[in-house]
Amino acid sequence: MSAGDEFQTYSKLLNLEFYNGKDNYSDGEIEDEIINYLKESQGDETILENIFQKDTRWPIIYHLSHIRKNIVNWYPFKQGSRILEIGAGMGAITGTLCDSASHVTAIELSKRRAEAIAIRNYNRDNLEIIVGNLNDIELPHKYDYITLIGVLEYAESFTHGEQPYTEFLKKISKFLAPNGKLLIAIENRLGLKYWCGAKEDHTNIRYDGINGYPSSMGVRTFGRNELETLLVSSGFKSNQFYYPLPDYKLPQVIFSDDYLPTIKNSKRYRPFYAGNENLYLSEHSAIDAIVDNNSFPIMANSFFVEATFNDDKDSKVSFVTFNNDRYEHLRVHTRIVDNKTVEKFCDEKALKHLEGIEHNNLQLNKLGMPMVKEVLLHNRLVSDFMPYETVEDRILELFKSRKKEEAIEVIDQFWEMLLTCSTNKVDDNSSFSFFMEGYIDLIFSNCFIKEEAFYFFDQEWKFEVVPTEFILFRAITSLYRFNSFIETIIPMKELFSRYSIDEKKINYFNGFNEMKMQQILDMHIVEYLEKRSHFNDTRSIEDSYADQIDKISNDYEKEIERIHKEHSNELNNKNDQIKSIVEDYEKAIETIHKEHSNELINKDVQIKSIVEDYEKEMGRRKNEEDSRLQQICSDYESEIARLNTIISEYSNKTFLLQDRNDELELYKNGIQQNYMLVRKAWKSYFKKNS
Repeated sequence: MSAGDEFQTYSKLLNLEFYNGKDNYSDGEIEDEIINYLKESQGDETILENIFQKDTRWPIIYHLSHIRKNIVNWYPFKQGSRILEIGAGMGAITGTLCDSASHVTAIELSKRRAEAIAIRNYNRDNLEIIVGNLNDIELPHKYDYITLIGVLEYAESFTHGEQPYTEFLKKISKFLAPNGKLLIAIENRLGLKYWCGAKEDHTNIRYDGINGYPSSMGVRTFGRNELETLLVSSGFKSNQFYYPLPDYKLPQVIFSDDYLPTIKNSKRYRPFYAGNENLYLSEHSAIDAIVDNNSFPIMANSFFVEATFNDDKDSKVSFVTFNNDRYEHLRVHTRIVDNKTVEKFCDEKALKHLEGIEHNNLQLNKLGMPMVKEVLLHNRLVSDFMPYETVEDRILELFKSRKKEEAIEVIDQFWEMLLTCSTNKVDDNSSFSFFMEGYIDLIFSNCFIKEEAFYFFDQEWKFEVVPTEFILFRAITSLYRFNSFIETIIPMKELFSRYSIDEKKINYFNGFNEMKMQQILDMHIVEYLEKRSHFNDTRSIEDSYADQIDKISNDYEKEIERIHKEHSNELNNKNDQIKSIVEDYEKAIETIHKEHSNELINKDVQIKSIVEDYEKEMGRRKNEEDSRLQQICSDYESEIARLNTIISEYSNKTFLLQDRNDELELYKNGIQQNYMLVRKAWKSYFKKNS
């Protein structure tokens, strides 16, 4: 087929009437590579999956992985319906919509992306692809379903007005039939992965959505209550919320308000990240607390919403789980409808495998194994919903309650039931005690407990005869896989030894199981899923902390080195300037010291002379005072001597002066007292000045 013929083949699907000549939204040149991959595959999904052997860049996975269609392949579209797909991207789900409808209208802003849709759906006769902005497009039909898969968050960028999201939804509602349904898939701005440290999907800024998009324009997502309020204000009164995990882009399991996760089943998915995230917390570590506190609807990573104008009485799917990592002919998925019916569904290529599951159930029932009845109807394997706990649920509950012996007793009962369907060892050379038909999915999680009796379901695989211990080995390893806390209660090897599964058997069983899984699992898919989910485990997060610290340290050292190199000359000049200033300062100080040294010496001499003169003056004054006091004392003593002489001279006249004796005696005593006072004063003075 020539390039011209090839173009004519798929261009007939394109309507360019409303195309303005600009592709405003794109992942860049990688879209050309994707288009080439699509042309090479010619619609063969197996060829597309093989691309992931060599190319696991996020845009490649996002646009080409079969897991993308899981967001709608479970939904119960009514036969003969018309579907409007707004923002069809590169056609990841367009083909699935075409499989479910009589006609699909796909609208895409980008011509290049629209061409990709046409290439992968070139043989469809129920598809029209319109290139352009919905706001500019006239649609002649009303639609039973309108899909907005990863589109609503961009409404602000292509719808003008004060309330662009509300106006966009109101415009869309005009294209819906009276009982039509709007299907929206969008991230939750309060999603658990963002709290764990993942960057916001659209802005690539950590905590941007949680923080209310402070600097982002043209794109935003919503929390659950915000989204419901937006829908109600836009005229959609009845809104059914679903919660795809890890998100709506690559769903592995979908919960609903009618079937919320429990601690027992909340970890049945691989957290998945578009980039090499440096997380601060593991989703699997945090989700138990979220579930236990009834916060899962608020903190789910993303939403799938069925919005209608009126109350909808149609049957509702309440739970879906997918087998994404298998080969295409083995991909069988499961959904629960109205919490009444369980349906296994698949693409046409896996119908034979679906028939095999029904056959396995019948054969196990004949062997005496109690089974949940499953019947193949209209290419779906249907059974009644069993509102009972599984053996795994019971064991986990007992272990969580630290009832170790009771939990082991349940495992013993399970083991005894397996033995009832086993045969004794077939030869004396075998190290195994019992063998059974190779139904390797007879595990705890595939067995209900109804009125204390065991009932198995979901038996997809039958291989050659296998040791019965291998069946129990798989049951135990599956139990521990998502519930590592059990290891702290009873180590897995200790539990194995209870059933005579020693180290040699463990090694053999691991190899045997890996060989069987290689027959089931497409390792290319497993590898790219695990590659982008390993960021979530606790060990990887701890390693990322160390990597971040090393990176910061290296960046710091490099920056210091860069600054040093860039500014080394400037720094050297500054150092020289500082050195010169210091030297000039020291010289100035030395000059000042020399200039003023003589002056300082003269000042010292003057001060010393003044002090000496002061001391001499004080000494002279002291001597003068001492001389004066000595003279006073001498004069006083002379006066006392003169008085004594007078007294002596007049003693002879005592008798003559008897009458005056008393008076003189008093006079004498007075003189003596004065003398004592003066002497005392004199001694005090000398004592004070000595």
